Amino acid sequence: MSKTNLLIVFCTVFFFSQCSTDSKKTVVSEAEHQELLTTIESFNTAFRNGDARTLNTMITDEYLHTNGNSKAIDKKSWITYMEHRSGSLARGNFEVSDYAMDEIEIAFYGDAALVTGRVSATRKDATGIKTNNYRVTHLWVKEAGKWKRAGFHDGKIK
Repeated sequence: MSKTNLLIVFCTVFFFSQCSTDSKKTVVSEAEHQELLTTIESFNTAFRNGDARTLNTMITDEYLHTNGNSKAIDKKSWITYMEHRSGSLARGNFEVSDYAMDEIEIAFYGDAALVTGRVSATRKDATGIKTNNYRVTHLWVKEAGKWKRAGFHDGKIK
C-alpha cells in the first residue's frame, strides 16, 4: 500500500473513531476557525525556529508524520528529528530564511479538522539557497480544549 493510501486510510479511521457518529462537516464560528489558524501559525513558527519543546506540546501522543522522502514516523521519532534540526540551526549549519503556508483550506468534523495547504520553504546552507514547495495535509484534533496536530503528510511540488 502506498504512503498516500495509508495516510488516507489512517485519516478515515481516525475521523470515524474520534468524531461523533455524524461524520458530516461541522459548521464552526469564525472565532473557532481563527483559533485553529492561529494554532497552525504558532506551530509553523515553532517549526521554522526549531523549537522542539513547543512542538512537543502541540502534537498528540499518537502523532503520525509522513513525508515524501521517508516512511511514517511516530511522535518520539519526529521530536528526536526536531531536536537534531534545532541543534543544526543553533550551530548555524543552515538557516531558514522563509517558511510560509498559504492556500489553506479547513474542513471541521466535530473535534477534528482536516487542513490542506501549500508550504514554501527557503533554506540557506553551505551548498547555497534552496526553495521548495509542498502540498500538505494536516489532521488536527481538539484535546482538553486545545488544538493539537495528530497527523501530517506532504508531497513536494515539482
